[in-house]
Amino acid sequence: MRSSPRSASRRGPTASSSRARIPTAASSPGCTSRAGCGADRGARSPTSAPTRRGLAGLVLDDLAAGAAPIGHAGLAFDDAVDFDGWRRIDAVETAAAAPGRRRAKLRSVAAMRAAAADASIVLPEASESGGSGGGERVPVTILFGSESGGAELVADELARHLADRADVEVVDLADADPHGLDAARLHLVVCATYGDGEVPTTARPFVRALEEGDASLAGLRYAVLGMGDRSYARTYSRGSEIVDEALAARGATRIGEYGRHDASGPLDAGDVAREWADGVLAAEAAEAAVPAVAP
Repeated sequence: MRSSPRSASRRGPTASSSRARIPTAASSPGCTSRAGCGADRGARSPTSAPTRRGLAGLVLDDLAAGAAPIGHAGLAFDDAVDFDGWRRIDAVETAAAAPGRRRAKLRSVAAMRAAAADASIVLPEASESGGSGGGERVPVTILFGSESGGAELVADELARHLADRADVEVVDLADADPHGLDAARLHLVVCATYGDGEVPTTARPFVRALEEGDASLAGLRYAVLGMGDRSYARTYSRGSEIVDEALAARGATRIGEYGRHDASGPLDAGDVAREWADGVLAAEAAEAAVPAVAP
């Protein structure tokens, strides 16, 4: 079970609070800043912890006293795209997809707005737009190794993306056992890189079990998406490569393209992951369609 973020309660400051105050206009004649002026203002960096706590306390005081009302009328978007508009965009992108791809994304806002406004595009009934369409659902396990949560978010996004055509389960490498990997399922590995080209801390026991254990992964098929920062050229995506090498050493077979996402680049991790996964599933389907050759 994944742990949820811990919540913390905060008790607001009171008039009898013993917390030290930052000088205000009342204590510094001629000063109009609540954050303090003169020598006190210059004696401490505005980014120091005591100053940040003091500023936060002043904000809380103002909120409690009603001196800083919260709320905004909001923004109105007269040209917002409605739900059916987005379904038309989806229909256009899906119809334009190349063989083996799920969609061909519209590259400009103008093209997306034109598709959204095109009433001639026939939309399927809601009952036809979801589900597996009666076809066989591919069993897929998404394994993720994450240090700060980025790879986990991508894994969850992939699970939603593949849900209409695959039987998907998401497993943290921290909870994975090499002996428990099912060769009947396609495994998509999404792994970050930590430190000096290492696997995330929570994934190390899994890698160690592969390297030092006796699990046989013959027949298991997997694909890899490495996450990293290309500005660290020597260690870019190295964490995923370590997992890849460990799986291959136990007899598993990598299929499809080796995907990589560069955190310092312009592409969104989710977009890269979805395109990569679509290509992997297409490669899996093509391989499954090839008749077996008798020895």
